This record gives sequence, structure tokens and C-alpha cells, in this order.
Amino acid sequence: MNEVEIQNRINIALKFLKETRGLNQNQIAQKLAVTPGTITRLRNGENALTESMALLFEYIFGISSRWLIYGEGEMLFFPPNIGDKQEIDFLHRIYSRKGMKMLIENILCLSDRDLAVIQVTVEKLNS
Repeated sequence: MNEVEIQNRINIALKFLKETRGLNQNQIAQKLAVTPGTITRLRNGENALTESMALLFEYIFGISSRWLIYGEGEMLFFPPNIGDKQEIDFLHRIYSRKGMKMLIENILCLSDRDLAVIQVTVEKLNS
């Protein structure tokens, strides 16, 4: 495994997290339970990517550890039971739109009656 290629994939993954999830380096570090300096050293190739760190990226952010370490497969890790491409694309649209995940989480907490009101309102906005 080529360290420069791994470093490039780390930078691609970090850029992806910034652009699609709105996470900055400090937030990424916090979620991984490391210091921002550790992320900087990974970016710059000063620290080698360990298997355990790659697995954290997979578990926390859905970024494939095999892709990070070996460049194999797709960057995003999806468990086999997650669904077809259409469902994956739908989930990607949710995560890439700022605030959408939180909105959906809030909608899931609504009563059926409140949800019906929201549905009517959205239908009126879309017409």
C-alpha cells in the first residue's frame, strides 16, 4: 500500500465530509475522539493511517476502511442490506443537503395528525 495514495484518499474523504455533511476538521476529530492535530498529521502524511482509525471512519462516517487503506471498492460503505441504488442515492441526497437529516429526525417524532398537516402543507408548496 502506497502511503501517498492513502494520504490522497484521506484528503478526499475529509473533503467529502466537509462538503456533504458540513463537518469541519475539529468536528471530525471530535467524532473520531482524536485531536485536530491528529487529523492534520493524517492529511499531511505525517501519521500513518492505522487499521483501527480506518475502521472508525467506516463506523462513524460510512467511509469504507478497505477503500481508505487499499483503494478497493467504493469510498462509501453500505452494508449489504441497505437497499438498492435508488435508496442509496436518496440517502445521499438527505445527507448532502444541510439540515435535512435533522428535519427528517424531527418529522419522525411527530404524531400522525401533525404529520398529515405537514404533508398537506408540503403538497401546497409543491403545487
